Amino acid sequence: MSRPQNGTEFSTPSTPAISYQSNEFKSETLPSKYKDNNNLRKLDLERYLTVWLVQNTEECNFRALKILSTECYRKLKNIYKYEILEHLQDADPSHPGYTYISTLVNLFEHQEPNGCHVYLVF
Repeated sequence: MSRPQNGTEFSTPSTPAISYQSNEFKSETLPSKYKDNNNLRKLDLERYLTVWLVQNTEECNFRALKILSTECYRKLKNIYKYEILEHLQDADPSHPGYTYISTLVNLFEHQEPNGCHVYLVF
C-alpha cells in the first residue's frame, strides 16, 4: 500500500501524537521526519483517525496528515477507501471541479507495537 515519496519533507509537533484509550490508537510519537516543528497542532480527532497540521519545509506550505487507526485496514472491510483517494489523485487538473477536491500527496505506513498505522498526507 505504500507509495514512493516525492522527496518532500514535512514537520509536525514533537509532542506525542496519539494517546487514546482504544487499543487501535497506541502511537506515542509521530515518525521522526514529522517532529521538527513545535508550532503546529492537532486539528481533529475521530473514531478511526486523527488529523494533524503539518508543514512542508521544502515547499513552504501546509498539509493535513491523517493517521488512521489499526481498525481501518487489514480487517474484514476497509473503512477508509484508498481506491477513491488514488482515483482523485490521478484526476484531470483541467477539470472545472479539480480545485475543489483534496488530493493525496503521500501515503505511508508506520509500525507500532499495537499494529500498523496508515498515514495519509493531503
